[in-house]
Amino acid sequence: AHQSAGSRAAQEAFDGSVTRTLKVLGVVTVAMILAGALAAWLISRSVSRPLAQAVHISQAMAQGNLPERIEVTRNDETGQLLASMQRMVETFRGFADAQSENAEQHRLGMIAHRIDAERFPGIYGRMAASINALVRTHIAVSQRVVDVVEHYAVGDLTVDMERLPGQQAQITAAVDGVKASMLRVNTQIQTLV
Repeated sequence: AHQSAGSRAAQEAFDGSVTRTLKVLGVVTVAMILAGALAAWLISRSVSRPLAQAVHISQAMAQGNLPERIEVTRNDETGQLLASMQRMVETFRGFADAQSENAEQHRLGMIAHRIDAERFPGIYGRMAASINALVRTHIAVSQRVVDVVEHYAVGDLTVDMERLPGQQAQITAAVDGVKASMLRVNTQIQTLV
């Protein structure tokens, strides 16, 4: 009886110890799950907010809207992404401002004005150089028309306008028309004389 009572007491003590250990393990497990969920939520939030901001910025840029300022508060990869996007926006804005300034200068008659292509990196510099070349071509055609018309104005009808390609052929046709009219008028004057 004594041995049975001791065994029962030992069994009850063991069962109580196991129950307490299981309760402690359950509480620790729940606490660890909650801590893990909180950590996952905080990490997800700390990554998803800057990524959502980057997505919003890239969508705005795709629609032609450049944000004034991009808030960069971190130095991790998402912060570096946002800082890189800020530099990209500044480059876009600088290029757009340079184009606007070029257009304004040309509107004011400053046809020698060019975009400083060296100021812009990579494709932006190539686009600026391309715009400069396009403007240079149109100005050269205009200056050639002026040169030919100046010859016609003093009676020198020996100068011909170069044959221009594509839609610019209309310019050639118009100058040729002026020359033909002047030749007809000249012929009529000579006939009258």
